[in-house]
Amino acid sequence: MSVARQLSLKSEGSGIYSLLSQPTPNLANYATKTVKPANATVNGRTTLDYHGSVYELDADVSWTTLNNVGMSVGENKDGSRHTNIGVYGGNLYVDRSAQDQVPYSFGTFQQSQAPLASGTTSLHLRILVDHGSVEVFADDGRIALSNQAFFTSSDTGISLYTIGGSANFANLSITEFANITEQANPAAPYADFEGSTYGSWTTAGAAFGSGPASGALTNQQPVTGYLGNKLANSFNGGDAATGTLTSPSFTIGHSYVNFLAGGGNNPRPSDVFADFEGATWGAGWTASGSYIGQGPTAESLPNQLGSKVLDTYVGGGDASTGAITSPTFTITRDYIDFLIAGGNHPWGQSGAAAVNLLVNGQVVRTATGQNSSTMSNVNWDVHTLVGQKAQIQVIDHASGSWGHIMVDQIVFSSVPNAVGGEPDNQTTVNLVVNGQVVRTATGQNSERLAWTSWNVSDLVGQSAQIQVVDNGTGSWGHILLDQVTFEDIPAA
Repeated sequence: MSVARQLSLKSEGSGIYSLLSQPTPNLANYATKTVKPANATVNGRTTLDYHGSVYELDADVSWTTLNNVGMSVGENKDGSRHTNIGVYGGNLYVDRSAQDQVPYSFGTFQQSQAPLASGTTSLHLRILVDHGSVEVFADDGRIALSNQAFFTSSDTGISLYTIGGSANFANLSITEFANITEQANPAAPYADFEGSTYGSWTTAGAAFGSGPASGALTNQQPVTGYLGNKLANSFNGGDAATGTLTSPSFTIGHSYVNFLAGGGNNPRPSDVFADFEGATWGAGWTASGSYIGQGPTAESLPNQLGSKVLDTYVGGGDASTGAITSPTFTITRDYIDFLIAGGNHPWGQSGAAAVNLLVNGQVVRTATGQNSSTMSNVNWDVHTLVGQKAQIQVIDHASGSWGHIMVDQIVFSSVPNAVGGEPDNQTTVNLVVNGQVVRTATGQNSERLAWTSWNVSDLVGQSAQIQVVDNGTGSWGHILLDQVTFEDIPAA
């Protein structure tokens, strides 16, 4: 009951062969999104700012001397539930003992393991996580460990860990996959681009031509992954051409908008939510405690943008306390990025000074300073929260040394560490409601189209349009689109 495999024999010399087992390359056809967390050196435990339930996790792990090293998947908020994949005592292991749940239990079958070559101090791990399984591949497929898993809906986190030393985790990559449970009975497409023209869709500029393309256009690499005979292709005139393709208005009546997209990876520019350059905290922001009647302060911090920042030192120095809270907004982008400095007082402990993301009144993301006045980047991966109402709250309950926190340039973006003001060279597919882009997607610098799914359950009943934008004029300055469908499940 494992993922489909590709088996091969590899000669080890002297007449010895190894049987290699790897996931089928066709999994790439169902990839919908790739996230690349930063490299990390871990001594203890580090939690990735990522949540998901169906994905492939890849990492190059290396160490010198330690007792145990690995990654936890399917981790809940307090870390009490998880499945560990790691190296201990010369063996690669999968330990699912913390994933038991009533009425299901693994009993005594809680751990599987396989021996590694003597003296191994580095390993490439390829881990496939699905709703009910964890499969691990290592040593080019010489090792394959497949395990059933009992995940709950909140078991979506990932963390990296070591015991007795430190390890490097490099080339981290998380690839998400589409839901294929109803692929054999797909919904009728809203747009399949099989005609000679775009029909009721309208174009501007030259990039999309007068109608759909029959695959690749002149001087374009082969285009694959689309359905039928044609697709929308903005390579008319090459990468230098620009333009838009816009659907007629429609009423959102299903929970998902699914489509195939390819082409250049050029996201929409970031949306600046708060730059704290005004005399007040900003329109719709509220304050309590020492921060009532206060506002941003002019400072010159390392890495600061603009002339002012939100600084909870205002109104009484380190002794000042209270909260500064944003207006409610809908999460529409994959990342919330901002700059932070000040005291290291994490949320959850007495005397916290932190920036929190609130959803339904609960803290779902948090960040604090590093006892430093240098502004550093924070990026929250919130793609699993798209469509939900949220607020950003700056809390200062700290009154001792470094009892303050500084925040600047909060932006909503498709990429981590964005600061706003990027040039608009987007090649995107956008969902527009009331003149505002509420969902967006781009290609992956590939001529192979892959499924994208937008959860639009929060928008049901509203009038919308799909707009395909090609503002790119450099390499990969084009976008591909096919098979737009409205369904109640993610893309198949």
